[in-house]
Amino acid sequence: MYCMRCGEAIKPGKKFCAHCGRPVSAAKSEGAKAPTEAPPSGAGEESPHPVQQSRARRLFNLIPRWAAYVAISLFVVLIIAIVLVVTLTTNENRTRAEKLISEAKALMERYEFDKAEDRCNQAVGLDPNYADAYINLSKSHIGLYQYPEALEDANRAVKLEPGNAECYIRRAEAYNGLFEPEKAEADASKAVKLQPGNADTYRVRAGSRVDLFNAKEAIADCDKALKLDPKSSMAYTLRANAYHLLGDTEKGLADAQKAIELDPKNPFAYDQRSEMYQELEEADKALADVNKSLELYPGNIWGLLGRADCYEMMNQADKAYSDITKAIEINNMYPPPRYWLASWLKGQERYQEAIDNYNKSIELGEKDSNVYVSRGGAYYKTGDYTRALDDFNKALEMGIPWGGESDGYFWRGATYYKLGRSDEAIADFKKTLELDPGDEDAREYLKALSVPGY
Repeated sequence: MYCMRCGEAIKPGKKFCAHCGRPVSAAKSEGAKAPTEAPPSGAGEESPHPVQQSRARRLFNLIPRWAAYVAISLFVVLIIAIVLVVTLTTNENRTRAEKLISEAKALMERYEFDKAEDRCNQAVGLDPNYADAYINLSKSHIGLYQYPEALEDANRAVKLEPGNAECYIRRAEAYNGLFEPEKAEADASKAVKLQPGNADTYRVRAGSRVDLFNAKEAIADCDKALKLDPKSSMAYTLRANAYHLLGDTEKGLADAQKAIELDPKNPFAYDQRSEMYQELEEADKALADVNKSLELYPGNIWGLLGRADCYEMMNQADKAYSDITKAIEINNMYPPPRYWLASWLKGQERYQEAIDNYNKSIELGEKDSNVYVSRGGAYYKTGDYTRALDDFNKALEMGIPWGGESDGYFWRGATYYKLGRSDEAIADFKKTLELDPGDEDAREYLKALSVPGY
């Protein structure tokens, strides 16, 4: 008889195995015999032979118990050490990333967005799960007019911290830059719900509402922002823009002035006041303001385009062209500078080049309906009245802001006149005078068409 635990022979009459101490009675029913044959084919892998099992146990039993405890303890210590190293490294990376973001914020205060972008990218590299790094990277891309990148960064921030209002603020600003004000308004409203006590949430929503030409709602949002933060220069700047949209230049100038008093280093306040001075045909004042804006923020594309407008007013076409091309050099994927260049070329009677650049602006994402009015005008000048008509129809279908609707009806009427469609021309010229009673060109066309009363 053999012991089922250790496989050693058990002498007849013994009650216990002399080697391992197993009771002999435990093996009676098993009728243990010394194995003489190998187990059946294929069975070895699933159910090892009893004696093989016993030998394995025997080898394990030969290891001192204290050595097993030491091995297990060392393994646990190793795991704890790895966890500690990973935790310490993660904490160290977050600390370094926070320092880089602090530096980036300081750089953005000085409008050094390219340097800020570099700091933010380093922070993201150190800690890819740090939402504030993406929030500020998005802000730096906005300052560089790189709106697709800004949107991508904001989306990452939202994914990491969906309850953080600042993620939605940044994404709203990116959507504004991409000419998607409806999406911008939705994100800004989400930020307002998440953090109703944050003045920036109302300020950003006001910006989207200005782009939607909802001036009264924009003013209401600016009022809420100013109630929460009476010293917000940007809230005054946006309210000035909204008043300008309503045609209330007096209130607009007052708010722009207040914005400058609160923050003399706010370039956008100077831009806004410059626009209103241009409307008042005070070119010297407009130029002085936009020069100040560019002194504060040399990479300000809208400042360059605004100065180009000033130079156009002063009949300095070469200087206007120089500023427009500088704006394109800063970011040749941003649509407005192409639009400005097209309009400049149109003013130089270089109509085909103008059309090419209007096309490029639209291809890049320009959504302002005025681009179709302008391109339609260029087609009209080349005698391509069919394409001109398509563009004027498109613009009027979209809705033409800033009081430009009368221009849309006038030019469509002139196109109908050229195409010999007199009834439609008369209807459009009458609509032009309804919107702008002082439009003498429309009146002259009606006289030429022998319309009674004109």
